[in-house]
Amino acid sequence: MAKLFAYQIGQNPRIQTDLLVDPQLFEDEHGCMGAVGFGLADCVQTGMFTDIEVIKRYLHEATYVFINGDFDRLSYLEIGIALSLGKTLYVITMNPNVTKEDLGIPFDNATIEFLSPSAFTERIHKTEAAEN
Repeated sequence: MAKLFAYQIGQNPRIQTDLLVDPQLFEDEHGCMGAVGFGLADCVQTGMFTDIEVIKRYLHEATYVFINGDFDRLSYLEIGIALSLGKTLYVITMNPNVTKEDLGIPFDNATIEFLSPSAFTERIHKTEAAEN
């Protein structure tokens, strides 16, 4: 089996276009936004690669594809590629009421799972334990 790693889709730091979703949408009722922490050695992020074929390869090989806040118009390209590859898109949010419509993700047949940061971290730890 391939090595466990994640692909984090977010705002591209190379281009820095305007955000399309208000990051406050990911906050809980107290204004807290959760962070994702895990022992994953490899986490590819938006902007690390510019070649579309390399981006597609990493999205295809990723164990987890997730977003957790800032993303821009170019992030939607990566989201579209990931979903077209049959990947589950994990939305890491402290807000239990956020929906794919809030995020502007129009794919009806997309597999999107909304998780709290702690639930996502726990899932990764379970996957890591199963791999070892």
